[in-house]
Amino acid sequence: MEEYRVLIVDDQRDIRFLLRSGLETMLGKKVQVIDVPSGEEAILLITRQPIDLLIADVRLPGISGLELVERASVRNPGVRLIMMTGLDEPKTRRLVENAGADAVFYKPFDMSKFMQAVRACLGLDLPADEAGAAGSPGGPPSMTLAERLSSLRQELQASAVLLLNDDAEILSQTGKTAQLGDDPTMLSALASALNAAMKVNYLLGAQAKDLLYFEGPQYDLFLSHVSPEIGLLVWLQNGAWKESQMEKLADAMRAAVVDISAILEYMGAAAPAIEVTEVAPPTPQEEEVDISQVLPELETIFGKASKKAIKAEDVDSFWEQLSNASEDEITRSDAISYDQARQLGLAPEE
Repeated sequence: MEEYRVLIVDDQRDIRFLLRSGLETMLGKKVQVIDVPSGEEAILLITRQPIDLLIADVRLPGISGLELVERASVRNPGVRLIMMTGLDEPKTRRLVENAGADAVFYKPFDMSKFMQAVRACLGLDLPADEAGAAGSPGGPPSMTLAERLSSLRQELQASAVLLLNDDAEILSQTGKTAQLGDDPTMLSALASALNAAMKVNYLLGAQAKDLLYFEGPQYDLFLSHVSPEIGLLVWLQNGAWKESQMEKLADAMRAAVVDISAILEYMGAAAPAIEVTEVAPPTPQEEEVDISQVLPELETIFGKASKKAIKAEDVDSFWEQLSNASEDEITRSDAISYDQARQLGLAPEE
């Protein structure tokens, strides 16, 4: 059986993991998948071995994905190309579409359509056994990730439904909201809420589950963990659901979490369990020292200090003289060293 080499280039580790796991799960031994975070590493690999399919993000550290595609075509003529980008600007869109890629995907994209594009680039058809196993025990889930998100959106009449990781990155999305694009701090705040909820889950026990609810003047948000690092976010228009229907909404969210978790597990993209480390016991505090007996002595010492104000120019003159003085001049004849003081019992041993 012929094996195809696929190279994924993206500086986001989660994206590389998601795509690689999906390809290896869906195509099995038909593909050898390699992933790297930069264009420079990709060029090094392409120079050493032929690649059948290059999947590259446009925005990369160092050389861009567009430069990578151009150099890869020279070093590996005939390589098929799929480009990805999160920049949906007219100029970027024109550059990407003129790069000669076989397919272009704008993040977040539909994973089922992405897999179809990969199969088309490699000349692979959906095997009959896989097509007939959909929904069967041990086989592929009855829905794709995009389809399950879309069905939840329709069921709840939501403005948007998306998967968000704890690094504030959108992994998959159906529907759109202007707030996500206008206020970049929103995703960061939601990711922080995911992290905080995960800590509470740990404190409550292994079987704990969360469902966070944020009520706003225009939109209501529901957020729940699918895995330790991935959350399901439902963006609803305020008032779309009455208080009497909240239990039904919560049940729909929980059912979706179960289904999406199974889909991610089948794709190989389920996040690993959090490694719990034992927390060290708090360091015992030293006994407080009673300074009431020391204060009179300190007051006497400070009272002897000169009350004359020190001028700034005097300080500058002191340091200037000290910096120009030789080592012999700095050493005072009426002073002793710390070692000498310790030998005379005038200083502590430590």
